[in-house]
Amino acid sequence: MGDPSDNIKGVPGVGEATARLLIGKYHTVDGLYKVIDGKDKKELDEIKKLWKEELGINRSPLSYLLKTSDTELVGEKSARLSEELATIKKDIDTTGVELDDLRTNIDFKNAAKVIKALEFNSIDISDLEGGNKEAESGSLDVDRLPYSLKEAISEKLISDNGIQLIEKLRKKADSIEVKKKKTEPKISFETIEINDIDEAVKYFDSISGGNKYVGFDINAYGLTLTLAGEETFIKNEMFINLDFLRENLDKLFSRCKETCFVTFSLKEKLALLKTDYYPNLYDLSVAHYLLNPLATEHNVEAVLDDYPDILSGEDAKLVARAAFLSAPKLFAQIESLGMGDLYKKTLKCL
Repeated sequence: MGDPSDNIKGVPGVGEATARLLIGKYHTVDGLYKVIDGKDKKELDEIKKLWKEELGINRSPLSYLLKTSDTELVGEKSARLSEELATIKKDIDTTGVELDDLRTNIDFKNAAKVIKALEFNSIDISDLEGGNKEAESGSLDVDRLPYSLKEAISEKLISDNGIQLIEKLRKKADSIEVKKKKTEPKISFETIEINDIDEAVKYFDSISGGNKYVGFDINAYGLTLTLAGEETFIKNEMFINLDFLRENLDKLFSRCKETCFVTFSLKEKLALLKTDYYPNLYDLSVAHYLLNPLATEHNVEAVLDDYPDILSGEDAKLVARAAFLSAPKLFAQIESLGMGDLYKKTLKCL
């Protein structure tokens, strides 16, 4: 389950609900692994049955809990590290430590020297030397601060110098204009728009089963298909409507059975096509979830952030293109983790 706020990964493949049930029963990671370690297949099957009947766990996490790897943080190794990172230490010796020892009292002259030595050129606290009455606690906008800092100020645990520094850094942060460096896409695509029904039919017929991946996106405006070096948008207007697109997609999926048509948020597309399932239409949002179960989003933007090496400069609005470019890497990772079958079963349950 892990804790994304502290970057604690948990065990890949074990979701929050399952983790809560297991920890609720066995209390600790050690307690859990005492039950499942060293068991043969028959004993593991009995454990699966017990979890299903007693805890309501239908999809057994045993394969993920027992997974081992010399190069990846998985299974028991990941579980024990996550437990260690999440455990709050309560045995620190504080003998002789007074509350005043913990108050913030910054030596600005020496701090400026350290900042300069570390070449933090964007930070300048030299103007804090000697104090700045404008930044005293009475003028500090406390409501804009995190809860912990508000409490520290209200309890007078932060010195006047510390409050001045907080205010100065806040003003400095507000004044900084963050500009993202614009990067160009690594692969250029020829873009084609089709709004003639005869041309659309010819285009559908021209797609062969030799393509390993085809990026796919459909919405109320039309259909986009992305192949190697080419992105085609078939506009939904006049005689080209959703019924026409559905009919030709049925033929295309049937003809190109070995091709992986890839997209994001597949459920929305299937609803638009008024169908439940296509065996060769894959949802990369599900793949991203299986690989990053603790992430809060599993859309195009999330994949763009996680894989800048292959999607640098790409537009999140170009769903078919992003799917086409990211599919090989996502699928390779799914297979390397032994989650190929789970991924396909999950798609059937959408």
